[in-house]
Amino acid sequence: MARIAFYYSHLNTLGHAARLFFLIKELKSVFKNDLEITVLQGGRSQKIFPFREYARVYTLPFSVGKRLTFTPQTRGFYHRIVSSGQAGIMLKERLKRIKNIINRFKPQVFVSEYFPFGRAFWSFEIPPILKYLKNEFGCKVISSSAYLDGCTADTYRCLKNYYDLILIHFPREYFEDYLGYLDKKKAELAGKILVDFSAKIHFTGFISEGSGNLYRQRINPPPVNRQGKKLILVSRGGGVFGRKLILSSLLLARQRKDLFFVVSCGPATSLAEFNEYKKLSRNIKNLKLFKFLHPSLFERYLKTAAVSINLAGYNTTVKLLGQNKRAVFIPCCTQEQRWRAVLAKRYLRCGVIPEEKLKVSLLDKALNQQLRGKSQPSQMRKGLFSGAADTRAILTRFFRRENLL
Repeated sequence: MARIAFYYSHLNTLGHAARLFFLIKELKSVFKNDLEITVLQGGRSQKIFPFREYARVYTLPFSVGKRLTFTPQTRGFYHRIVSSGQAGIMLKERLKRIKNIINRFKPQVFVSEYFPFGRAFWSFEIPPILKYLKNEFGCKVISSSAYLDGCTADTYRCLKNYYDLILIHFPREYFEDYLGYLDKKKAELAGKILVDFSAKIHFTGFISEGSGNLYRQRINPPPVNRQGKKLILVSRGGGVFGRKLILSSLLLARQRKDLFFVVSCGPATSLAEFNEYKKLSRNIKNLKLFKFLHPSLFERYLKTAAVSINLAGYNTTVKLLGQNKRAVFIPCCTQEQRWRAVLAKRYLRCGVIPEEKLKVSLLDKALNQQLRGKSQPSQMRKGLFSGAADTRAILTRFFRRENLL
């Protein structure tokens, strides 16, 4: 039996957890009891994806207390922790917890999601853990990342010193375009990494859940009386950003009584924020407002939607590309979101509005453009969406090469 540990950390996004869950589910579907999996979760507890059906799951402690909340101000709070010396307390506690788990589980393979290409500030316990794993267990170390926007000199050193395999979860043919959306220094370093560690790097294509049922329990969507109107699905993923997208969509729904809007505000939406949205949407008959749509429900609404309005997050964009759906992208705050929106524009009937330029009138115009005309057949290769299966095949070869299976 092979033993593999996955580590991931997050702010309040769903993309990192989703990719990891799809991959773990794929691995267990093939290896079953021949593979034992442990998940170390470095952010706050998430219950959306049923990891515990396939793995032991441990949420690492925040020793600074319950004040830590995941809002746009959280980073500032973390910096205050670091400057006051409290980060040392947290690091000590988390290292002790991880080492206790490792000593019991004795992993043969350790996979860090996103790190060392990003999330370094939130994964400060990982470098000493990698050293511990190598010295004490001779553990093989793998990086699993969807983008490389956090490349630094530390990234290069970490890859050189610790990593045996580097998995990049988007298609190789788009890599040069992606580099063009990074700043010059990061692009040069990412290019150097691609050359210097070429023997370790594998591009897997996009990771998605495919067409299977992710969840054992069937979740039925609440009934929506659209009265024959076209459905517009609005979502901002799992983050706290995109408030302007939600507000603009609610105001547009008030004007466009010929359409029906389903709006998902996201799991990170505070109660006060959601109450504001409910107040704004009061008496709008052609609207169904959700604080959060479970992924299985989101998928069902997306299949019948005429247009998706979203931030160009990884999961949503991959779904739209795979289903050849019409969309309006409003990339919010990151280079990788802006890159994905431009990439999608090559293959989908879609519009792109920079967040800083977003107005209700522009959103209405972009929506009208997507509602008109006929859809074109997708020009994307179907193999680009088999990232989970391709990753499993890469790991299978790696496990066998290292005599782990």
